[in-house]
Amino acid sequence: MEKFNPGSFQRALDRFKESISPALIDQFSVCSLQDIRDVAGDIQREQGQGGRLRYLRRLGAFIEAMDQLGKTIEVFLNMHELVCFIWAAKTHVESLDKILDVYARVGEEIPSLYHYRAAFERHPTLADVLEDYYSDILSFHQAALSIFNRPRWKKLCHSIWKTFDSDLQPILNSMNSRRTLLESEKSSATLDGIQLLLDRISEDREKQARDIRQINKQNHGRRVSEFRDKLQTADYQTDHEISTKDRSGASGDWIFNNDKFQTWHDKSLPNHGILYVNGKPGAGKTTLTSAIIEKLLDNRDYSITHHCVLYFYFKHQVPGKSTFNGLLRAILEQLIDQDQCMSDHLFEKASSTQGVTLRTTNTLQKIIKDSLESYHICYIVLDGLDECTRDEAVNVVNWFLSLTSGKSDNSATRIRVLFSGQRDGVLDNLLASQPSIELEMSGHIKDIRQYCQKLCGMIQKKFDLEPDKARAIADRIVTESEGMFLYARVVLENLRDQTSRYRLEQELNENILPLGAEKIEKAYERVAIRVFEQVSKAELEDATKILGWVICGRRHIRWREIQAFFCIDPSICDVDYEGRRLRVTCKDLCRSFVDIHQAGTKIGHPEDLIKIVHSTAQEFLVRRRLINRSLENAKIALFCVEYLTSEPFRPEMDNEIIQSHAERGYYSLQDYTVQNCFDHLQECAASQEDLQPEQFTNLMASAEVFLSSYLAQDTGRPTETRSSIHTAQMLRGLPKEISERFGQYNLELRTSFIRMAIEKLCEKLPIVSSHHPLRSLHGVTRPFKCPKPWCKSFCVGFNNQDLRRQHINRHELPFRCSFQHCWANRLGFDGESSLERHRINCHGEIREEKLFPLLGHVKGLTIWALIVQGNLAGVKALIDSGQDVNKHNPKDQSTPLYCAAKGGNFQICKYLLESGADPNLPGTPEGHTVLHVAIISGEVDIIHLLLDHKDCLPDKADSYSRTPFCYGCALGQLNVVRLLLETRRIDPDVRSTVSPEKCTTFCRLMPPIAYACIEGHFTVVHYLIENGQMDLLDEKVLTVALELGRSHVVSFLLLLGLEVKSCRPVLKALKKGRPSMAKSILGHMFNTKSFVGRDDKDFKACVQVSKSRGWAEVTKSLKRIERSQST
Repeated sequence: MEKFNPGSFQRALDRFKESISPALIDQFSVCSLQDIRDVAGDIQREQGQGGRLRYLRRLGAFIEAMDQLGKTIEVFLNMHELVCFIWAAKTHVESLDKILDVYARVGEEIPSLYHYRAAFERHPTLADVLEDYYSDILSFHQAALSIFNRPRWKKLCHSIWKTFDSDLQPILNSMNSRRTLLESEKSSATLDGIQLLLDRISEDREKQARDIRQINKQNHGRRVSEFRDKLQTADYQTDHEISTKDRSGASGDWIFNNDKFQTWHDKSLPNHGILYVNGKPGAGKTTLTSAIIEKLLDNRDYSITHHCVLYFYFKHQVPGKSTFNGLLRAILEQLIDQDQCMSDHLFEKASSTQGVTLRTTNTLQKIIKDSLESYHICYIVLDGLDECTRDEAVNVVNWFLSLTSGKSDNSATRIRVLFSGQRDGVLDNLLASQPSIELEMSGHIKDIRQYCQKLCGMIQKKFDLEPDKARAIADRIVTESEGMFLYARVVLENLRDQTSRYRLEQELNENILPLGAEKIEKAYERVAIRVFEQVSKAELEDATKILGWVICGRRHIRWREIQAFFCIDPSICDVDYEGRRLRVTCKDLCRSFVDIHQAGTKIGHPEDLIKIVHSTAQEFLVRRRLINRSLENAKIALFCVEYLTSEPFRPEMDNEIIQSHAERGYYSLQDYTVQNCFDHLQECAASQEDLQPEQFTNLMASAEVFLSSYLAQDTGRPTETRSSIHTAQMLRGLPKEISERFGQYNLELRTSFIRMAIEKLCEKLPIVSSHHPLRSLHGVTRPFKCPKPWCKSFCVGFNNQDLRRQHINRHELPFRCSFQHCWANRLGFDGESSLERHRINCHGEIREEKLFPLLGHVKGLTIWALIVQGNLAGVKALIDSGQDVNKHNPKDQSTPLYCAAKGGNFQICKYLLESGADPNLPGTPEGHTVLHVAIISGEVDIIHLLLDHKDCLPDKADSYSRTPFCYGCALGQLNVVRLLLETRRIDPDVRSTVSPEKCTTFCRLMPPIAYACIEGHFTVVHYLIENGQMDLLDEKVLTVALELGRSHVVSFLLLLGLEVKSCRPVLKALKKGRPSMAKSILGHMFNTKSFVGRDDKDFKACVQVSKSRGWAEVTKSLKRIERSQST
């Protein structure tokens, strides 16, 4: 056996050792077969005393297989250390039934290897099987340890087991292939193809593992996306990107050599840790923090130890970035993307929690605390705590101190928190006993000097200065800065921006150069002179407008949005790109007060992000009344409401007209204004005393027009004019939850209509130049955006319509099954109770008391009575005794299966189908099948069970030609409609002779989508039209929907170009008191050139009704149609 090489065994062992900690290596190397038997015996005795035996004999096959593998390896290699490492489960077999089942499955796939010793000796190539088995066992334990070696792994075990089980499958398959190979060798005369077979087995395993990894990666990405949709976290990633880009070279690296930082960072220390990095305003704390975060992110190593890195940047008065709740959302969003195990665990928690509940502070705290305790070490870096209010800062610090003070609930977890902020009296007191680093240290001063030398080099080159002069300027600024990076930046940028050496010398005059304690204040004064005094009137107005927008904006503003703010005049519905766009950059006008995060190679790219350089700059501008925040916010609010009520946003706009406005860039501020108009209005309502009475009254009057225009329902009565005080009170009383706020108004729907027209425009429009308004103002963002204004994807968009549809489906059916391959993982439910029922029905998550139902007294009871009782044991007893599973109840013609489906008893339905029940038999005199009643009862699990049955006819109609699909549409069950349509076995145009029972009105000979329209199920209508059913609709459907007040559906159909050939729908709208809808239809008819004769009786009736009720706008639209017809 000289040819038998131990090298491959050792390499497999070395790979395994690299994936675990030294402490585990020590445990494994001394673990033996007897240890395993002893531990199994101890567990058996302990569980027996507690009455919770778990049949540990399942370990028998595994132990026997490992014993024979060990003996066989020792026979050939005599290497005891290699054998010890196969006993990986010594401390983990107590993980209940799941791990025992896995060990049993592994043991079953390994044959009696000791019996093949002679074959291994004769054929060294065949002995490679031993190496493969050894490697597989180590791979199995490596995957298991990714779960069981985590702190608090028991909390994660249930949710992450499904992923572990899929990872195990390639290992089991390759073991099975090797077993087949060995067993075939026993009777084989030739082994020439052994190596080829072994290679093929290895290749198959690798391919299967790759496929599973790819599937897991896709599922992980989808889950992360779903989780983010629920959390609605502020954009903390861009904050880090900007801060990192602002940092030059090795700036900040000095802190990594600091003793206090090294102690805080040391992974080997067993304790929690707090570190407080502090400095003056503008010292450069955020830049330094970004260097720390970058270092921690770069040094993550999941294979050695489970640890996570989390961060957040607080921003003054920025929504979602200045509160404790905003921080918690960002931390939880980062946790979902740390590793696969945590992703599975958190997704299972989130799948059964509504977004509003998930976003509450108490829920977030509990989930995050549990999650952090599942890591060996957690680094959390928080910047800018001084930028949130005192109460918020106290809440943040106290909560993290509570996590790290005293004895940890879990000694295996170490939490390290770094706070960064000003010494403002709040943080100092809270963190007085914690280690701290001040930004006046020599390393920090050195960074400032390098920065000053760099900018002074630019100044030297621009003004042709002597090198000594440039060095002197740098030295002076370093000295004057006293550790304030921002001071050096503002002063040097101001010097660099001078236009002549003479002006440079003036600025350098020691009587002008800022001196004294308030250096940054005086530095801002020098910049303010250039921005507000030494400029033309136009430059002053433009700079004020930009700074007002940047300061009051509810998020980072892009340069194209600022340009659009200048180019669009909503009062005349005009956009003049060439005439009004700025021909200078933001820096030219605002100087060092703003900072630009460049999207291109030079300043002025449409996607450049514009932000205030520092919170101290904002405070300076507001305090010195250079910017009146209340007034500037009122200007933005007024722009928003006038813009959104201007002609291009009216609901009767035709596709072609919308597209013509879009090409000119008119809708380029739609995203911002729709998403933030309420916030600006609420701030105005809260700052009434800061505005002139006339300003406030005019603004509230415009706000009233806006609110009335976007009310969800058109009452037909003139809107009662409210006083400005009443309007302000109403604005202050809007729901805090954004989704509820938007639910009261149809901004979402109106926005969707316009976006659909723009999507069509983008499809037919060739690639436009960078200077075209559609690109320069509207941007190059992806057109398929989420229609929900409170969603992060409202402004971002998706690559195609399918991805957006999947995303919207998560809004509409947010409760998802956590089992990856389950249909409900993809489709979801609209409520938590439905998801809970699904889990019980389909995944065996039932209580112990229901595991063994009593048979009970069944004598004399019919099968239908037992089904109503939910007595599965009784039903089984009757079926076993010969009861006809398809017998009709003489009382109501129902079959047992129909009765079970009607009562929502999933387990009985499942049993009856397995026992031969026919799912297509009618269960009522009207001919309703089991599928009909399941849909009427809303039993989605039973519906899926039936559709999965090979004999089910999903399109079988009742006596009135009403198909199950017809009922699903009429009841607005989106998940049911999707399930039926995806079978590809239904005809969506089966027209019933009678409408379904629960319909609001009687209609006949209509396709199923028509019932969704007339019942107002907008999400179902939208989905069906996306799937090509628009051609099934006509004017009759529109008229009935109008009669029932389905304004959203009517507007949607008009936008999509539904042909209207008569005035009948207009007359119906007028008679129902809906003049706005009548006007929308008339506008649609005019734009589509629908011909209506002036002698048409419906047309005459419309004229008469509109005049008698005083609806002048409708009368005007009718006359316009009449004039167009006559010409």
